[in-house]
Amino acid sequence: MSLIGESLRKARLEKGLSLEVIEKDTKIRRRYLEALENEHWDVIPGRVYLRGFLKTYSRYLGLDDVSLLAALNDVITHQEMPEKEPHLQKIDLPTRPPRRLGMILGLLAIALLLGSQYLYEHYFTAKPSVINTPGVKPPEVNTPGENNPNNSPNNENPSPSNGDSQLPPPLQEDINLTLTIVDATCWVQVKDDKNIIFEGTMKKGEEKSFTAKNKITFILGNAGVVNVKINSSQLGILGNKGKVINKTYILEDNELKEIKV
Repeated sequence: MSLIGESLRKARLEKGLSLEVIEKDTKIRRRYLEALENEHWDVIPGRVYLRGFLKTYSRYLGLDDVSLLAALNDVITHQEMPEKEPHLQKIDLPTRPPRRLGMILGLLAIALLLGSQYLYEHYFTAKPSVINTPGVKPPEVNTPGENNPNNSPNNENPSPSNGDSQLPPPLQEDINLTLTIVDATCWVQVKDDKNIIFEGTMKKGEEKSFTAKNKITFILGNAGVVNVKINSSQLGILGNKGKVINKTYILEDNELKEIKV
């Protein structure tokens, strides 16, 4: 056993703090605090959580978190940490409406309009009868609109179909993450394709936005107080208060996918 767990336990006892009090203040579950003091690294799910919990706990006790993290790196280089295989979950995004369907609807609308005009002209337009009187030439009667098709009230251009009026959804070129703290405080870490772009504690009412090109990962130390939005998807609250979550999303072929750990 290294001196990491012993240093944590000694500092806690010197301050007269119980694990219950520290759990409430740091939002780290008691079993993870015990795992840190006993150096049972396999209890904590993954190296990212392990480093984050150790950093938060050591700072809370007033210890040098940099030295403890360096000691942890020496330990885990000689131990194999169990890593779960990521599982890709496809998130369905709105698809572009088929163009052929719009063309078909437009043709049907034109055919319906022409059919209605034909029925009106042949069955509902009355023509006056001509009575032949001997020796008197019957007058020519012009039915209004019969010889001048331009005057027909029904000779109107068909209105264009709205089948193609819908615009396709815009291409998603980036991943835009917005975090809003709705209550209390929360420790947050955000990482883009390669680097950590933010790490710190956000307070109630605070909102931050982050952008990544192809991949974004974020860790919430108190998921129950954070409202999460990615691009146009409002994900809302992702967990209960005090729960630590780790989420990763990638952008592939204009589709946003979550990598589940």
